[in-house]
Amino acid sequence: MMLNLWHLAFHPVLDEIVKKRLPRSVQTRWNFQSRSVNTVFEYREELIECMKTLLESDEVSSNSTIQQAFGYVEMLSNQNFVFWLTFFHKIMPFVDILYNQLQKREIDPAWVKVQIECFESEIVKIRESVDELFQTLSAHENKRMRHEESEKSVRQREAKEVCDIIICEVKERFKFTGHLTATSLFLPERFSDYYLNFPEKLFQFSSECYTFLDAKKLRTELSVLYGIEQFRIMSGALGLLDFIRQNNLCDTLSECFKL
Repeated sequence: MMLNLWHLAFHPVLDEIVKKRLPRSVQTRWNFQSRSVNTVFEYREELIECMKTLLESDEVSSNSTIQQAFGYVEMLSNQNFVFWLTFFHKIMPFVDILYNQLQKREIDPAWVKVQIECFESEIVKIRESVDELFQTLSAHENKRMRHEESEKSVRQREAKEVCDIIICEVKERFKFTGHLTATSLFLPERFSDYYLNFPEKLFQFSSECYTFLDAKKLRTELSVLYGIEQFRIMSGALGLLDFIRQNNLCDTLSECFKL
C-alpha cells in the first residue's frame, strides 16, 4: 500500500527530491521486495523530506494523503523500523546472490551445496554482528527516546532468531536437490552431446535419488531419446513431457515419463 501511494500521489515530489522512484511491488517476484528494501534504506532521509514537503504544500488538501504522509514520517523516523530496515538491508545482497545463482539453467547438487554453505556463512556473520549494529544505531537515538535495556535485548534476540530461521529454512528447502540432476538429463540442447557421451554421472545420481525407477529401462529410454533428432528441438523438459503425452509415448518411455 505504501509503495502504491508513493507511485500514485507522490511521484512529482519524489522525482524532485530523490530523483529515483521506488520499484513497483510484484507479488510473484520476491526480489522486487528486496529492491524496495534497499531503495528505502538508501533514500530514507530523502523520503522523509518528501513526506514533509507534501505536508507543507498548499496543493495537498486530501486528508487521507496528509494522514498517510504524516504516518510515513513517523515510521521512517522510528528507531525500531530503522533497525529492521538496516538489518534486512545487510541480509538482502546475499539473498539476491543466492537467488541469482540458483536461476542458472545448468546446476548440480554439489554446486548448490557450496552456494548454500557460502550463504549460511554470511548469515552467521550478520548474526554475530547484530550487537554491533544495535550499538551503532542506538548511538544516534535521542537520549530521551532510548529504549529500556529489556527492550534492547528483545530486539537483539529477535534479530538473531531471524538469522537462525533463515539458515534453518534454507537447509530445509535445499536438503533434497536430486531434481536438479534429473532436470539436467532432459535438456534437449544437450541431447546430441549425451548421445555421443552418455551422462553417466547424472544418470547414476538420479537413479539413486529416485529408487522407484527401473534404472536399466531408464538408461535404454534415455539412449533412444538422445539419438532421435525430433527430441532435440523440444523446448526444455516440460516441452518434452508434453510431446510424450501428446504422442502417446507414456508407456514406451515410461521411466522417462515418471522422472
